[in-house]
Amino acid sequence: FNGSNRAEPIRSRGPRTVWRTSVGDGRTAIIKTWNVNGVNSWLKCMSKTSNACREYRVLRRLHHAGMHVPYPVGYFRTRQDDCGMVEGLFLEDLGICMTGAQYIKQQMCQHGSDGLHIFNQRLIRITQEMIACGVVDSDHSVMNIVVDSRESVFRLDFEMARWCLVPGMRPHLYAQMLSRLIV
Repeated sequence: FNGSNRAEPIRSRGPRTVWRTSVGDGRTAIIKTWNVNGVNSWLKCMSKTSNACREYRVLRRLHHAGMHVPYPVGYFRTRQDDCGMVEGLFLEDLGICMTGAQYIKQQMCQHGSDGLHIFNQRLIRITQEMIACGVVDSDHSVMNIVVDSRESVFRLDFEMARWCLVPGMRPHLYAQMLSRLIV
């Protein structure tokens, strides 16, 4: 993006920051960055086993399979004078969304537990699709689910995800994924 565009931080936690930036024609994109600090982080970055690389590969796999995830536009790695190396992703901006937890609260207030049936079915389908694509994620929870203004349900944040040819071959990751979703 050119120098006239400004990226606004949306959220920051540890070495990771999520930004929203204008890309022209009134559209916006999401930039998710990680600061690469220390030798271990640098080695992961160079060997393409870092959180950013892992998330990009998983997003591409799931998007290609037709799953509701933000479109992964690209991966980048750059050197910054003030903070060393930075790597990141350019992603489709889904717009203003509610987290899965916020959506559950809203549905409970408006419709009681009856309002959750469709959401629960979508959550089960997302989990089944991830497993069918060989993706297991120990961070699979309603906090990484968002619902857009059209009530489409999307899964975000795959930096902890792993690709497994057969999820049952990594039973501890599979168990973590399912138990985190239930809790």
